[in-house]
Amino acid sequence: MRDSFRREAGNSRASKNVTYKTEKDKVEEAAKELSMASDLAEYIYNSRQLPPNESQLIKNFYYSIYHLVKAISVLDTGIEYKSHSSLISYFNREIKHDDFLKKFNVNISDIRNIGNELNTLFIFRDNYDYQDVVDEEDYEEAEKIWLNLYPKLENIVILIINSMKE
Repeated sequence: MRDSFRREAGNSRASKNVTYKTEKDKVEEAAKELSMASDLAEYIYNSRQLPPNESQLIKNFYYSIYHLVKAISVLDTGIEYKSHSSLISYFNREIKHDDFLKKFNVNISDIRNIGNELNTLFIFRDNYDYQDVVDEEDYEEAEKIWLNLYPKLENIVILIINSMKE
């Protein structure tokens, strides 16, 4: 177990939140989340040249945004939330009122609805997890959310990581 994070005795890392103590560890973990989000975004862009697997794309829309929000939570609080609902709750509860993003001159009004939109993508992901046929309106809404959120969140994560490295 690394010294830079702690977990409660007797609980596995897979089931409990992990806390990163140092800025270096926060940045390293956030960079991993950014990389995972970028890989999913690349898959999404590449798959647009093929007949789409809309069910898989909805999952990838969700997970790419999820990893970016997770990166922000690690950078902000040092906490890597293990449940999706905890991460969405964190964003809805904390980020709108927190001064963390303001320190990096992030315009909070650009991201006010991210928690709600992430929750919408989460519901779509759940609904289509084991289905091959996707309602076209759901797909279009999920794609619209992704096209709006992904670049904003990616830029925010990159900005914060670069600022914290300095």
